[in-house]
Amino acid sequence: MALLARAASFPPFPRGRAGKRITILSIDGGGFFAKQVTQIYLQEAPIIFSPLKYDFCGLCEAWRMIMGPRYSGVGLVDIVTRLLGDVRLKDTVTNVVIPAFDICNQQPVFFSSARAKRDSLGDPTLAQVCQGSSAAPTYLPAVKFTTSNDATGETRHFHLVDGGVVCNNPTTVAITQAIKDLEPGNTANSGRAIWTGFKDFLVLSLGTGEMPVSYDAMEAAHWGLIRWFRNRGDGSVPLIEIFSNGSGDMVDYNLGLVFGRDESSQNYLRIQTDALDGEISSLDNASETNMQELVAIAKGLLMKPATTRNLETGKLEPCSDLSTNAERLLRFALWLSYERRSRIRDGMLHQV
Repeated sequence: MALLARAASFPPFPRGRAGKRITILSIDGGGFFAKQVTQIYLQEAPIIFSPLKYDFCGLCEAWRMIMGPRYSGVGLVDIVTRLLGDVRLKDTVTNVVIPAFDICNQQPVFFSSARAKRDSLGDPTLAQVCQGSSAAPTYLPAVKFTTSNDATGETRHFHLVDGGVVCNNPTTVAITQAIKDLEPGNTANSGRAIWTGFKDFLVLSLGTGEMPVSYDAMEAAHWGLIRWFRNRGDGSVPLIEIFSNGSGDMVDYNLGLVFGRDESSQNYLRIQTDALDGEISSLDNASETNMQELVAIAKGLLMKPATTRNLETGKLEPCSDLSTNAERLLRFALWLSYERRSRIRDGMLHQV
């Protein structure tokens, strides 16, 4: 009740036209219903990231980790195939855009369900998209698959690694795709949404946590290839941390600016933590203890102050109104409910 009372003190509605706003959920890697995500990770992560063996019989596996990807990817293939079957990108219940990177063409690839409905060359199975967009270099093998157009005989070959190498925070990609879908002649939104500025967006961007790393330039000046890929002090991978943190934070900072200039800062909500450290921040630590600690951190984050990024210091700082993430999420949920009712009222959406 106290949370509802606090949420009532926020502005009643966001800027923009009710029933015509473009709603976006951006996750730094994600999918499925929110309630399913935790259970899927708890149950399936140990299969994808099976513990490495370092006994005498496991020396070959340790050597393979050095010479090739740390994990075979077989577990990931089995899981996404079991969960998704033969469902194709065009069959998603809402518009989605999923980034990956094509190492053959040296170009980012944005798998769009709106495009998949128009072009079979851009319509792989969701299982293929999940494999390719999750193939983190050094952890999982790159993925190759081919799509075809039976009517024309055309084919397209994809050679993919994790989309995080180019957009660790995909929020800008989602916004750009939504604007593109509203271009004249594009029927992806069927006239439901209107784009006149950032006030016409409601954007919820969810981060997956950052490690608070810090490197000294005088020390880094003497690093070679090995040290850039493995820091003796905290076990981090400096090159990857720099690229992923830098690209993700710049997206957050830039979107904060553009929504603010349009006097629509309340229409954009980013939830992130930079408090992950040690083993908890490891990409592939799927132990029961570590997974449960991540769940606890996520739940605790709800009651912490909502934050904005200070580009001068790189730190997350509490918002000026001192609201919590839970309060802001509740406000966002109320706005989304109002948006849905407005669409039903205007005949843009059938009530179910």
